[in-house]
Amino acid sequence: MRTLSDYLRVVRIRRRTVILTTVIAAGAALVLSLAIPPDYEATATVNFGPQFAPLDGQQPVPGQTGTPAALAGQQLVTSDPVLIPASRALGGDPSVEELRSDVSASLQTTAGYVLITATAGSGSAAAQIANAVAGQTKIVARNQTRSDLAQLAEAQHSSQLREQARTADPVQIVQPASAPSAPSSPKPLRNTLIAAFLGLLLGLAVAFIRHSLDRKIRDVRSLPSELQLPLLGQVGEGAFAGEAPSQNGNAGVARESIDSFRILRVNVDFLSKNGKLGIIAVTSPLAEEGRSTVAVGYAYAKALAGRRVVLVECDLRRPVLAERFGFAASPGLADLLTEDAGPEEILRSVQVDGPTAMPLPVIPAGTPLDQSTELLASPRFDRFLSQVSKSFEVVVLDCPPLLPVVDALELLPRADGILLCVRIGQTTRDQARAARDALAHLPDRPAGIVATGVQTESLGEYYGYDSYPETESSSIASG
Repeated sequence: MRTLSDYLRVVRIRRRTVILTTVIAAGAALVLSLAIPPDYEATATVNFGPQFAPLDGQQPVPGQTGTPAALAGQQLVTSDPVLIPASRALGGDPSVEELRSDVSASLQTTAGYVLITATAGSGSAAAQIANAVAGQTKIVARNQTRSDLAQLAEAQHSSQLREQARTADPVQIVQPASAPSAPSSPKPLRNTLIAAFLGLLLGLAVAFIRHSLDRKIRDVRSLPSELQLPLLGQVGEGAFAGEAPSQNGNAGVARESIDSFRILRVNVDFLSKNGKLGIIAVTSPLAEEGRSTVAVGYAYAKALAGRRVVLVECDLRRPVLAERFGFAASPGLADLLTEDAGPEEILRSVQVDGPTAMPLPVIPAGTPLDQSTELLASPRFDRFLSQVSKSFEVVVLDCPPLLPVVDALELLPRADGILLCVRIGQTTRDQARAARDALAHLPDRPAGIVATGVQTESLGEYYGYDSYPETESSSIASG
């Protein structure tokens, strides 16, 4: 069952999608609001007296409240007897049909007034239209009322009704319309805020949909349950962007990467029940997932703690350590296995700075060969491992990836422990599971996961720190 923290983690991972969608929606709304011609509204307020009766055949609008005179007046405002002379008074522009769409009448129920609202492209035009309609409403209502009273006076021979018919004026313009100072629409600020909110909702929906469809591993915390292996450490993105190697084989990285490798060193020590893992193999599902960086960093952390450790590059197809350290590419392991070089010729050394540090011997891959699988499966390689295991406390094997070639499957059974590197945001769930299944077919070995390419904020959250003080630097091969 998902928790709130799970949803927040998805939002954090997909925050660029959410922010981009929100910004695009808000920007589009702002541009459209500024591009749409503004509309102005002006309102005239009129009062229909009680002597004004509903027109013949007209009924009050159901659901509305107010006096019968106001209800009848509301209908009168938008009728042809008012709109036709109002259009003429305005010079025919707007037309009767335009007036019918641009003019509306509503009841102010508390006072029984009728509000005549006109919409136009300018404030003065809106006020002029509203006042013209109000004026014609007054004229039509007055003429209609006087005519009705005159007919009633003739029928009843009433002099009093004749006087009322002569002076009746049932409609009063309570407040003429005035030109508004600001348009009624569009409202750029309101539209932008509404669009930003809708864009945020859309961005969240897109983020969760993309997250559910994305096969790449984005969340470090899901790795242990995904692969049924313990998470031994995390390596940040900074570990892949170190300084260029110098002539003596040193290369600098940020301190937080060193601390990540220190944590990895400690966790690997607890990976075995007896605490003794002489040969550590470092691999990954595919290439470019940080296994060489992890192998170098773990070996360096061991040497920094004063352990006698050797780093052996076993990827004979795509070697990288010589270039990273600034060493000569050969002779190396391949040359030793083909008996073209002796043990003393293939060793290089990296200086490790620290009060308890030991130098870090490195054996590069050497001359590239076509038959790398056969060399790694040969008795010569077994004898080599036996010799270095006697000479060093820890042997770190930088192995090829598991899935594309068979070389790693020849190496891993010889190791005492396995580190599986999974790059966040690049390795897919299917690739990680395939690597786990490949490990399951090998002899049982202590194994754990190292998450690489972790974003800095996620790394700080995991270890409980937001940042590290920039007071110390270390030397290590990176890449």
